[in-house]
Amino acid sequence: MPLVDEPVLLAAVVGLIGVSWGGIQPATSGLAGDIFGRRALGTVLGWVFFVQNILGAMAAVFGGAVHDWLRSYDPAFLLSGALLLAGALMTAAIAGPARGAEPAR
Repeated sequence: MPLVDEPVLLAAVVGLIGVSWGGIQPATSGLAGDIFGRRALGTVLGWVFFVQNILGAMAAVFGGAVHDWLRSYDPAFLLSGALLLAGALMTAAIAGPARGAEPAR
């Protein structure tokens, strides 16, 4: 939270992150089920969460490397925010099932 220096703002940001993270798991599961069907859901979610955790671990190392190189976490947080915004826009662009389409099985 490099751009937040007030305790109240920090609490608000942490609260928003917590609510967002708590809502992403069911949304990911529902979206994967709609797109790939229930039969493939376990495999798809296994890969999604595997890749998510690997990239999360790599992000922590990247953030530390950026801090060592530039003596600030600001660039890492700003890049993270930009990537999250790009991901949100891509997710919003995913089309739902076509009207009249059979439900996934």
